[in-house]
Amino acid sequence: MLIIGILAAVALPQYTASVERSRLSQAFVMVRAMADAGERYFLENNEYPTTFEELDITIPNATKTAYCTTAINGTTLTDCLDDGDFAYELWPPYGFNAVRKPQTTTANNLSLTYYHKLEPMSDLRNKFACHFNTTAPNAAKYEKICKTFGGTLSSASGGGYNYYIVK
Repeated sequence: MLIIGILAAVALPQYTASVERSRLSQAFVMVRAMADAGERYFLENNEYPTTFEELDITIPNATKTAYCTTAINGTTLTDCLDDGDFAYELWPPYGFNAVRKPQTTTANNLSLTYYHKLEPMSDLRNKFACHFNTTAPNAAKYEKICKTFGGTLSSASGGGYNYYIVK
């Protein structure tokens, strides 16, 4: 029994990290699709979309939820869809975002974002980034996850956030 307990103690964290990376990989695919669709929209309209209806893609099993309504209030976020694991967000001044759920506050989340050409921080412009609040309880875990995507720390990091540019 002791051996089984030791094996479980070692294997469970590895399994959990693997599942998290898998979920984040799925979100990365969706953010890339959002970014591609958003850039196509920009080419046609000379502005970025403000609703998911303006994109030529769909996010499977995603709906507008109470989380999305709360996230939009008082921000530059214009639209949000929630698939249960991630909230997919449109931020026309910055880019396209996927925020990992569940969370207690937005500041504690792991996010994947495509920052388009209008992003004010030039180091992030036209790039994908994995980012998180450095004071979040899971910051060390988030950092490992961002690095598994080949992320390199951006000079835009600071102010309580680390941004890892994803290849």
